Formats: sequence, structure tokens, C-alpha cells
Amino acid sequence: MFKKLLSIKLKKTDLTFAEEELNRLKDTRAYDYDIFDTPVNYAAMSFVLDRNDFEYFLRKQEGHPFRYYFELGLYSALYRSYIELLKNNKNVENIIGDYIRYLNYYTEGTYNSRFLNKNISCLISFIFSNSKLDSAVLFNLKRLLLISNSNFSPFHFCMQLFFNDADLFSNLINDNDLRVYVDELNKWKDNYQSYVDRCFQLASFYSNLNASKSIDFIIKGINDGILRHGWRKDSIVSYDLINALGLLWKNSWEAKDKLIKYSKDVFKLTLKVTEITDGSETWRGPYNLIELIMKYDLDFAYRLEKKLIKYLDWQKYSISLITSFLMEKIKLGVPLNEIEEEMTNYRKDYNFKGKPKADYYEEKFKVYLEVVNSNLYPADVKQIAFEKAYEQVEIVLQQKIDYFLSDYEKYRKIFTDLCIQYKKTDIIPIHQKNDTYSFDSEKKIQETNLEFIPKITDASSKKDIEIIYKELSDYNYHRILTNNNHWKILITKTYEICENITLFIELLKKDSFPHYDNMTSNSQYYHYGLAASLKNVNTRKETITYLSEYSGHGGFINIMKAYEVNKDIEMCRKLFERFLKFCHLLVD
Repeated sequence: MFKKLLSIKLKKTDLTFAEEELNRLKDTRAYDYDIFDTPVNYAAMSFVLDRNDFEYFLRKQEGHPFRYYFELGLYSALYRSYIELLKNNKNVENIIGDYIRYLNYYTEGTYNSRFLNKNISCLISFIFSNSKLDSAVLFNLKRLLLISNSNFSPFHFCMQLFFNDADLFSNLINDNDLRVYVDELNKWKDNYQSYVDRCFQLASFYSNLNASKSIDFIIKGINDGILRHGWRKDSIVSYDLINALGLLWKNSWEAKDKLIKYSKDVFKLTLKVTEITDGSETWRGPYNLIELIMKYDLDFAYRLEKKLIKYLDWQKYSISLITSFLMEKIKLGVPLNEIEEEMTNYRKDYNFKGKPKADYYEEKFKVYLEVVNSNLYPADVKQIAFEKAYEQVEIVLQQKIDYFLSDYEKYRKIFTDLCIQYKKTDIIPIHQKNDTYSFDSEKKIQETNLEFIPKITDASSKKDIEIIYKELSDYNYHRILTNNNHWKILITKTYEICENITLFIELLKKDSFPHYDNMTSNSQYYHYGLAASLKNVNTRKETITYLSEYSGHGGFINIMKAYEVNKDIEMCRKLFERFLKFCHLLVD
């Protein structure tokens, strides 16, 4: 490359190498262009061999013309023209004219060849930056580029031009040009990091055009970069906010119309979250909300389901929600024939081998078993439901469908018990069963608690109470307090002996509660202890001091659970309102 630039004669080995490289680079997959810096390397080899220039592409063709758009060739032609511009052998008007003529002639395959939009746009910005033409001429050329219907990215052109020459950027780009990017930001559907990056990019663009707007975008970028919804597996809206709303529905702590209003608001938030995250876990948000609502208002839940299907498209809709609706109807004793009619809505999907996926049969299997287990149906209906559940397993075995019931241990056990009851062979293969759950551990916990509760009640010294907290925090002791009254006894006894609840606070801190409620087996019950310490006038201040610093990610929902235990309706209402506003701050 440098030999060619300096007009040093190339050896035969140089030309052979360049020829081989050009052929190799031409075969690079378009998706790998940026990884291997293919455009620049291909353009350099083309320059060395005097290939792929506008003179070659735009000369008159004899016979049937070849008009297939060649992105690497176009980039190489612009690359050579840029070199000629730097050597004062070409001007910008010539180059842009050649570029537009190429686009107007080579029209076949342009739609599928947009891998170098960014590269081409940035290269054109370098050509503009090194031009000696008047700004008025360049401004007109910019307009020509924007209306050329080319595979050109105005944003990347602007961004590179700003980095190259901020003064020239200010002369060529105006507020009208940037307005489209501001509008895009208001409707952003890409990941959050890209959103924040765009805020700072716009702040740069406006720095010489509108200082006030520039500062606004800097502030927006900082705020949204620091305080925002997580990109991956953030459960704050999709699970925690919905669970908080569930407390209001369960206890009827708001009027029906207000609960519906809250639910519609949260539904919109869950949809927005699926757009601004990678979808891992957060995709469940809208489904979780509808499953909550159907417990209290089936008609409203069905209306939300219709909106979800319209939003997602039927092919992306999870049929597990149909099962959830049917489970609720079974609780109401809806006739089996009506249940089966709705089961026809199940969508049968296929894997890459052409086999049906297991979920189609799993969902039907679960519904039939639920009918068998319900006390609202007569024995003959239960018999029919069991036979149809059994039939689903037979079909799965016949078709050798993989992963059947791989995540539904509960239904495996129910099926096994029913096979005994109805004198049928349990046909779920042993290797597919995963009987990992044992009631021995639960029984052992109950037994150890029989001796542990009196131990708390009888504690009379600081050493006694310290031993109790040590056993609570050590998994090997299996000390799990599942009862609200037991936690109340513990908090009262702790304060009586220590005149503070530091041991309890340290236990919460060690297990990151209320930030998490799943660190240990006791974590899911810590809200009982929290409720007791908040209600007790002697321990409330110490508790609130701790919460003000250590509430964390799950703070709203777990503190609401504590106030629910205390039946403090007003505090639960206030916390939910704040939680909802906070989620809007993170998402909107």
C-alpha cells in the first residue's frame, strides 16, 4: 500500500500477494466485515492493483449490463477517490457525483447489501472534512446525499463529521437535521446502553448549535445511565411491582376502578420493559400481571390477553397463559367440555427436527390432571379427564418427544399417584422422572422447631440469644421460623435481653434483606420479623434506620409485605404509589 502511495515500483511477489488477498477478502462473509476490518483491507488491495474504481464501474458496458450492487467495490472506489482528493487530483463534487451515479446504475441487490452503511457514511464524512470547497457547496451536496435513496447512514455521517471537524459540522448540520434523531430517542426500542450513548452523542451535536439542548441531553444521559432499569434479568417491574400490586388486589385495599387503573398502568410498563431489555426473565412480566388479574377479574384478564396477543403476534405468544386461564376456570367448576373447547386454542409448535414441541402436550396434560384433582367434578368426569391425561403421555412416547415434563415435578408425582388410584401402569419412563423433592427435610424442620421455639421463649441471657441467632443463620441447624408469632416472640425477647435488636439487624444485613428474599431458607420469612420490629415502638427507630440505608432492589415489595402483616393499609398504599412512580422513572 505505501509503495503504491509513494510510487515505488511493486515486485511480482507484491502483486501476487495483493491478488491473493483481494480474492480471499472478497469471499469474507458480510457479517464478518467489521470483525476482520475487511472493507479497509479490501480497498487497500484494490488500490494496489488499480481495481474497483469509479472509472471502471461507470464505463459503458457492452451487451447485457451487469448491474448488481457490490458494497466492497463501492467502498473501494470511494477509498481510492479519497486518496485522489488528498493528492488534489479530485474534488468532492466529482466524488459525490460518481457515488450517486453508481447507486442509480447498480440497483440490483441493494436492499440485501447494507452491511457497510456505517463505513461508507463515515468515509464520506472524511471526504467532506478534507474538501477545500465552500460550505454552501458542501451543504448542497449533503442535501443531495440525504435524498439519494442510497444505503447511506446520515447519523453516522454526522457523528464522524463532528469528530473530524466540529466547525464544519455546525455549518452543514442544522436543528432540522437533528430533529429526526431526537424523535427516534423518544420512541427508542433498542437496548438501554445505546439509548444513553445516543443522549451523549446528541449532546455533542448540539454543543455548537444550542447549548441549552446540549446540557439537557447531558443531564438525560447521566440520569438515565445511572438510574435505569437493568438490561438483563432485572425483576423489579416484571415480578416485584406486580407482586406489590397483588397485595392491593388480594386485600381489596383500593377500590375496583383504581385497581384496574393501576393494572393497566403496570401492564404498559411490563410491555415497555420487554422492549428496553434483552427479554431474559422480563418477557414474563405481562404474563405475570395477567395471571394475577385473572384471580380477581377474569373478563379484565381476557381483555389484557387480547392486547398482549396483538402486541406480540400469535406466534410469539406463550400458550402457558391459556393454561393459567383454564386453571382458574377449573377452580370455578366450569364444565369439562367448555374447558376442552378452549384447549383447542393451544398452538402446536415444531422443533428443527420437525417434531412437535413438548409444551403442547404438557399444557393439556396439566389441565386434565387439575380437573382430576378438583373436588368440583363428579367421579365419572374425573375418570374421563385422567384417561385423556394418560393419552397425552402415550402420544409423547409414541412420537419420542423430548423434554416432556422436565420442569414440572409436581405433575409427575400427581400422575404417579393417580395411576395407582385408577389401576393404570405409570408409563412416564423412570429416566424422565426427577424425584428430587423430599418431605423429610420439611418434617425435620418442624421437629427441630418444636425444641427451638421453647429455646427462644426460655432465653434469659445475651449468650442464650446469641446462640439462637447463630443457629438461625447456620443452615446445618435447619432452624427456619415460618410463623409470624414466632418471629414476634424472637424480636420481643431480643429487645428484652439486649435492649436493642442489633442481632436481628445483623442477620438481615448478612442475608441482604430486604434487597433479596431468597438468600437462605429463612429469607422468605424475614418480613415477619421486620413486621414485628416495625410495630414495636421500642425497635421501630432502629429498624427504620437500617431500612433507610439497606432497602435495596427488593425493598418496596418486602417492606410492603411487612406492613401487610401489620395490616397497615395506608402505608401499603403509599409504598405502592412510590414504587409505581419509581418504576416509571426507571423505564420511561
